[in-house]
Amino acid sequence: MSFFKRRKKLDREIDEELRFHLERRTERARLVWRRVDVERRNAQAVVADDSVSTNGKNVKIITVDGTVTLRGPVKSETEKTNIGAKAQQIAGVKRVDNQLEIAN
Repeated sequence: MSFFKRRKKLDREIDEELRFHLERRTERARLVWRRVDVERRNAQAVVADDSVSTNGKNVKIITVDGTVTLRGPVKSETEKTNIGAKAQQIAGVKRVDNQLEIAN
């Protein structure tokens, strides 16, 4: 499944979860919103960078309590570092766990 299809599916699932919690005005809704916001901004930053390979644009971005975990294959060590730096620059990110692997 392509990055954009996965992203669209994930956005739809998150929007449903967010709507559910917003209706109940819970603390969980605020946490979900922050997580969604950080993940979307990270994905936008990676996709907007023309120097990132197709594999790099398809990395998995997971956010929990301000910690962003990056997983998936990338083209080079430089690309791995570049994507990790982009994730760190996003407001609300406390830590980046860069688990990206260099594909052969």
